[in-house]
Amino acid sequence: MTKIFYLIAALLFVSLQAGAQWSSHNVTFDGMNREYKVYTPAGYNASVPASLIVVLHGLQGTMSDVETIGITEIADTANIVLVSPQALNFSSPLGLMEAVWNSGIVLDIPGFGTIPVNADVDDAGFINSILEATLLTHNIKEDRIYMAGASLGGFMTQKMACAAGNKLAAIATVMGTYALALPLCNPGKVLPMAHFHGTLDDVVDYQGNFLFGSMSLPIGLSVDELVSSWVTLNDANPTATHTAWPNTNNDNFWIDHYRYDNAEGQSLVELFKVNGGTHTWYDYGNTDGEIDYATEIWKFFNRQYYSTSIAGVNNNKTRLAIFPNPVESHINLPQVFKSGVVSITNMLGQLVHRQSVTAGEPIDVSTLGTGTYILQLVSDKNERMAARFVKKN
Repeated sequence: MTKIFYLIAALLFVSLQAGAQWSSHNVTFDGMNREYKVYTPAGYNASVPASLIVVLHGLQGTMSDVETIGITEIADTANIVLVSPQALNFSSPLGLMEAVWNSGIVLDIPGFGTIPVNADVDDAGFINSILEATLLTHNIKEDRIYMAGASLGGFMTQKMACAAGNKLAAIATVMGTYALALPLCNPGKVLPMAHFHGTLDDVVDYQGNFLFGSMSLPIGLSVDELVSSWVTLNDANPTATHTAWPNTNNDNFWIDHYRYDNAEGQSLVELFKVNGGTHTWYDYGNTDGEIDYATEIWKFFNRQYYSTSIAGVNNNKTRLAIFPNPVESHINLPQVFKSGVVSITNMLGQLVHRQSVTAGEPIDVSTLGTGTYILQLVSDKNERMAARFVKKN
């Protein structure tokens, strides 16, 4: 079984070297059919670890929106794998809302009451699962995994900072902040964050309100509150380095850039305040060369390559020696580990087992079906290790 798996993986990796391509995927998650796309960049070689960015679309968007924002061209030159999932529709008291992430937003509408938006959908679990699935099909440098989202996708990205923060090196949000209805987030590590927002945004305004018809519905933190919270979480200098970008077109559109560093001068939080900007994804084409969101997001992400050493966090997964393998009933871990948390996922990236362990304690996998699985261990020292194993009858 192990030889067959590696043969299939090798054939897949060879096919992925052919050139840039999008692949569409359908999976059953939490009893529902879910869709996502994966972009393999031009020149991808399975022997060279790539970076990975999960990109989340906005309300009424599609997983194909990522193809129009200029990030695929960057992916081809910087060896980045892109993952773009599709949100599900929401049958709300207001009518059908298309492509809605469960980002934690709750609408409080006069005459309708409070409406938790798609609260029954486990989007965080779905995104986590397809991220893990992509790690199995592509060679990814796991300290270079990022997430970016626009509008409602920005809100979802902020939520994922806690739901998947241990996997991420940095996040970027555009036009979407952090849902007021969510508990305060603490990823448990330094997680660099960049935010882009127009001062004239007519959908999610600078104060975090959703502008719906004649109503202004508070749904998220204001931009200033969002930035302040991340400066505190990342223990960055609260005094920003401010740069007013040249207004080369002499119009009512210009950028104020704020950068919040740590004591070593490393950028941990950045705000791109787009004066005169509306609810729009900006690029060089629609700003006459003044700003390109995709470019600035990648530049910010690329600055965070040092992030795994911050605060002693180690995000690299190294190989974990487990035995026996293949296994029938119980897996043994090396005695060197005093304690930790074990997670086991199947080949679709779905979590099938999770438990805390101490030294010498075996892992009972007797109830798992026959097949190949990934075991991940986060030790008490925050070390991350992983091993692939085969479960047999």
